[in-house]
Amino acid sequence: SDIAVSVACPVVGMKKREYQLVIYGGAVHFSKDYSEKYDFGQVVKYEEEGWSLVKGATLKRLSQEHGIVSFTDNGIDNFKIGDVLGVLPIHSCLTADCLKGYQSNGGEIVDHY
Repeated sequence: SDIAVSVACPVVGMKKREYQLVIYGGAVHFSKDYSEKYDFGQVVKYEEEGWSLVKGATLKRLSQEHGIVSFTDNGIDNFKIGDVLGVLPIHSCLTADCLKGYQSNGGEIVDHY
C-alpha cells in the first residue's frame, strides 16, 4: 500500500509451457536491482482504482529492453500478447529517472522535467 511507482509494460511474447511472459521492460527501465524474494519486481494487474498483485508472478530475468515474467502456476493463462501489466520495481529511483514522465491512477500526465 506504500508503493507509489509501477511501470506499464506490454506483453510481447509468451512461453506458455515454461509459464513465462516476455514484456517490453528491461534493464534500461528497471536497473539491475534485485531482491531474493521478488526478483527484479512484483507484477500487478491494473484496475480502475490502482492495481492488484498478480499472485505467483515476478519479473525473473532482464535483458537490455525486455523482461521475463515467471509464474509459479498457470496464471499465465490470464494474459495474452498485447495486454499491459505493471511491474513494481525493486528500487524506483533509476526507473523514475529513465522514464521521464508519469501518469497518475486518475489519468493525469505529470512531466518529469
